[in-house]
Amino acid sequence: MLPTKQAACSFINVAFSYNELPLIRELSFSVYEGEYVCIVGHNGSGKSTISKLLTGLLKPQAGEIKIFGKTVDFDNVSYLRNNIGIIFQNPDNQFIGITVEDDIAFGLENKCFSRQKIKAIIDEVTLQTQTDGFIKQEPHNLSGGQKQRVAIASVLALNPAIIIFDESTAMLDPKAKKTIKQFMVKLAKQGKCVISITHDMEEVTKADKVLVMNEGKLIKQGKPVEVFTSEQELQKIRLDIPFSLSLSTKIRGITSTIDYQTLIKSIAKLWKKR
Repeated sequence: MLPTKQAACSFINVAFSYNELPLIRELSFSVYEGEYVCIVGHNGSGKSTISKLLTGLLKPQAGEIKIFGKTVDFDNVSYLRNNIGIIFQNPDNQFIGITVEDDIAFGLENKCFSRQKIKAIIDEVTLQTQTDGFIKQEPHNLSGGQKQRVAIASVLALNPAIIIFDESTAMLDPKAKKTIKQFMVKLAKQGKCVISITHDMEEVTKADKVLVMNEGKLIKQGKPVEVFTSEQELQKIRLDIPFSLSLSTKIRGITSTIDYQTLIKSIAKLWKKR
């Protein structure tokens, strides 16, 4: 029997309001080790509030949040922050160091790591994120995609078990977006718990699981192809359908799919039968 994966983070009947306006309503879900999860929903659905609750910036007013089975004490969030890293939409908001190397080293120095260990970690994470070619440059002089890779390297250096991507591809060009999405998949395969808060419906096609939020409630969750086959229900909350799935449902003789490669192969087979 295969070992059961552990829940990296769990929300249990969590609620949060701001000025008496409910932003999160009795929210319960779990995300596991090695799982890549996308959280989607229209503006105001509660996606970003989940991120703030997970990182300890907000405290639940009801319910509890568990990290690896341990209930988070929001009066002492050190355990929370030791296990969670976050990459923001605008990487400029994360930079502290004068150079890329300084920026990655900052968190490690705060943990009082030796110079030798810091150098070894920097070498490892810059190679992994393909940022080793510009570690002496100033982060602000890099392209958008390069900046996000530096932000990822800075987070990976601290080795958190849970990594949150909060609209991290929103400001990037298509090529840079593709690179960051590939990193998300790769990190999950390496055993990290990857949570992506996104408006990009094409990104969710590679996720293991999708959570759909609306008005602070979790209204659907499951594999992408399961979630997005409820097209009419999702249209009611103004949520787009991934193009690959939308197209596959409109072509006779093709099974509905959310995967582009499967769609292309199915169309090719259908064409040969003509």
